[in-house]
Amino acid sequence: MESKQLIFVLAGSPIKSAADLAGKAVGVQQASIGEEVVLKDATLKNSLKEFKQYPDFIAAFMDLKTGRLDAVVTDEILGRYYMSKEAGKYIAIEQPLGEVGTYGVGFRKEDTELRNKVQAVLDEMKKDGTSAKISTQWFGTDIVK
Repeated sequence: MESKQLIFVLAGSPIKSAADLAGKAVGVQQASIGEEVVLKDATLKNSLKEFKQYPDFIAAFMDLKTGRLDAVVTDEILGRYYMSKEAGKYIAIEQPLGEVGTYGVGFRKEDTELRNKVQAVLDEMKKDGTSAKISTQWFGTDIVK
């Protein structure tokens, strides 16, 4: 499963890409990959009217909802889950910021049998559509690709 940082905005926002963030107020969660991505991109950060760091992504979304922010940059999974709680209120800009990574599950080195069983179940869930169904239920879209 991919790990990517997306821009989240209110539905109807004129923001359609990272370039549209110039002159806007953008929020991130402190000590998050979203914060790191914005700070690493000097051109993006310097173009912002305001860059606000929050103790958690929910506080950032609350300021987005009330108009104190124009956009939130956060992990796709967190953002989509939050979006699913208020259908139609927010949209995700599908262009990821920064590098796209992957999620993994850690096992003790000697637990190869367990690792293989878990991988087999995950592969089967992907193949038979179960993971897509669960993903759509919780995140509003299939994020398991």
